Amino acid sequence: MSSETELSKKIKDKLLSLGFVLFRVQSGSKKVGGYWMQFAPKGTPDIVGYDPRDGKFIGLEVKDEAKVSPEQQAFIDAAERCGCKVGIVRNVEDALRVVGFALPESKAKAKASARQ
Repeated sequence: MSSETELSKKIKDKLLSLGFVLFRVQSGSKKVGGYWMQFAPKGTPDIVGYDPRDGKFIGLEVKDEAKVSPEQQAFIDAAERCGCKVGIVRNVEDALRVVGFALPESKAKAKASARQ
């Protein structure tokens, strides 16, 4: 299992445990048994779903060290303009930030910083 696949699983599992509705998506196409199987269009984020708190679409492009493709960036830019919760994530904390979910310790740190 690649590090990006492992990271996707960690992110998805954490967000699912918090009540988000998500699934993993494969994009592109592959030849299977002499026929081409079409997956999601190029640029579709690795993890998609919605936030049950507000119904907004979620799209998380999971990256370890790899660069974002022009198709991936175009998808993110278009979705952001529509008010979706999308972004490039390199760890669980990035994913939580994109979906607007602050863990209790993050809230405490934010309050402490605000007091200073």
